[in-house]
Amino acid sequence: TASNEAAYQAYIDANPTLFASPATAAEIQAMVSAVNTSAGVLTQIGNEGDAPDTLNSVITVSQMETIVPAIIGLVTANESAYQDYIDANPTLFSSPATAAEVQTMVNAVNALLSNTNFTLLDYISIYPNPAAEFINIKINLDNLDVQVNIYDMNSRILYSNRLKFNENQISIDNFDNGIYIIELKQEKSVFYKKIIKK
Repeated sequence: TASNEAAYQAYIDANPTLFASPATAAEIQAMVSAVNTSAGVLTQIGNEGDAPDTLNSVITVSQMETIVPAIIGLVTANESAYQDYIDANPTLFSSPATAAEVQTMVNAVNALLSNTNFTLLDYISIYPNPAAEFINIKINLDNLDVQVNIYDMNSRILYSNRLKFNENQISIDNFDNGIYIIELKQEKSVFYKKIIKK
């Protein structure tokens, strides 16, 4: 398609070994198919990174493996974390998304999940979800100090506090019904959890 012209050119420049001199029709068709598939995946990611978050991300690692230029470091086990990242960070993705934005996401999620501090999630539970009047954030590890921020889908902070060991009850009674993002920060680790107020 004409809208992918720059992507075709970039593909040729980035993959000189995939083309004979002169190039064959099969080589060109393979390029067109790869770029068009990649464009569709980037469009899907851009659409899933919506604000407010009405469209949950369902992008798969297999789909992201078709992005051109290639995304490095994709981990199948991190697929749901990639989806959560897209839902929680809509402002970090264009529409359609770019390969660079997806690579940044993969790097951030992989670093977070490989960070030993990520085990903090084993010690935090958030419930109920959906919630009506309050949510509980239970921290089950003594001496753990976590910064908690709650954002609406317009990225406004509605709650901010440092929470410590034990069960912490947060009133959301005055929040409008809808989707909110809880951000948990501990040292260099950041984790996002989507909650629904109804």
